[in-house]
Amino acid sequence: MIVGSNPPEIKHDKIIFTGPVKNVKNYIDASDIVINPILFSSGKRTRIIEAIACCKRVISTSIGAGEFVNEDLKDFLVITDNWDEFATEILKNIQKKHIKTPKKFIEKYSLKNIMREVNLLLQKNMKN
Repeated sequence: MIVGSNPPEIKHDKIIFTGPVKNVKNYIDASDIVINPILFSSGKRTRIIEAIACCKRVISTSIGAGEFVNEDLKDFLVITDNWDEFATEILKNIQKKHIKTPKKFIEKYSLKNIMREVNLLLQKNMKN
């Protein structure tokens, strides 16, 4: 199943293009891995955060991984811009057992922590 906007014009009996969905978590939970073959920058990488929070491995391009390129997420995030390697990593990782998401990651990217950081930035800017 491939979820998201602008699916390629490919027809295959084993591939379903859902288009955009309201609750992507249900699709992430049902997946073995999440692929993120982004070629153009598109803002914050919330899908990667959601996938890792759901204990899923992600295969992504460096553009798709964005700010996560420098994160220590080797157990969860494979980054490659080589399409042969990308396909190999999908096959290699689809068979791996799921592992628990580190508590440090959950805390860092929790909505509560993000809102706390935004609040601190707003308070700092209001003082200036």
